[in-house]
Amino acid sequence: MSVQFFTFLQLTVWSEFFFLFRFSSVMPLTKDEMYAAGIPPEEMGFCAGVLLKYRTCVHNNRPWFTNCIHEKHDYLHCKSEE
Repeated sequence: MSVQFFTFLQLTVWSEFFFLFRFSSVMPLTKDEMYAAGIPPEEMGFCAGVLLKYRTCVHNNRPWFTNCIHEKHDYLHCKSEE
């Protein structure tokens, strides 16, 4: 067996292992809460709660919205995992 095939086999086994133990996502907000918050339909999903925190931070810290870099990072991380 070549080293490349063995590495591919290891990655495949580990990815299947972690997929089995991945936590199920729960919707943080209801559809009515998302509509009331003004979240666009394409953004309605599992990251809507994180997006709402980010938008609230930007609104509260205007014009220094750079203070919300942690919330923005959390939202982008959530979107990449979704």
